[in-house]
Amino acid sequence: MIHHLLPRLCAGLLATACKPSPGSHRSPTAAAPETVPAPSAGDMGPPLTAAQADANLKEFSSRLTLIHARKKPSRPGDWLQGNAEPGQTFEQFRAETPNRVDATHTTIYVTPVGGMQGGSPELLSAAIDALHAFYGVPVETTAPLDLKSIPDAAKRSNPFSGKPQILTTWVLDQLRQRWPPNALAVIGLSQADLWPGEDWNFVFGQADPDAHAGVWSTARMSEGTHTKTQVTRRVV
Repeated sequence: MIHHLLPRLCAGLLATACKPSPGSHRSPTAAAPETVPAPSAGDMGPPLTAAQADANLKEFSSRLTLIHARKKPSRPGDWLQGNAEPGQTFEQFRAETPNRVDATHTTIYVTPVGGMQGGSPELLSAAIDALHAFYGVPVETTAPLDLKSIPDAAKRSNPFSGKPQILTTWVLDQLRQRWPPNALAVIGLSQADLWPGEDWNFVFGQADPDAHAGVWSTARMSEGTHTKTQVTRRVV
């Protein structure tokens, strides 16, 4: 069905503004937008075999290669300058059986961390909209993790800037403990800066791929002279 659904899926994402309902951060889960009617069984034709679907996916991927900009060489100060990584092909990614939607796991959850909900509601809303549009699944928020609930061992003042930071491993542990039963993934979004442990200055984020959980921060995305629009674009 891939060759039938992709054009409609892309058109649907472009035509739909995925805005959360008033007073809520729940993204729409309803049917396709009015301008792009959902395909009927007759439109889609007979189901494809696994081999046909795989061949169609490879063909579609090869077309994307034509518009894909190859990564430029790393520059001084970049992560890859001092950390060699082999990268990953699309086929390698598929072979690892990535996290997928099923009958039980249907929703991405976002947990506001460190005052994110009250301090930057527009960034939180923009992130939720982007997640819903990109992954095409419901996105909801959980109860926040506020700064007062974070133990002293999981927070510090950055030794260089003096700004408050939260320990990423503590946040990840909290996300695992608060896991909703229908979660596809849980993401902590922090307005405070993050650090992952000793000998580290900061990180933008950290993930636990096995647990399908991660946390990332917007703290350094507003450094320098940036408008609210520019910061929002960097977040999403």
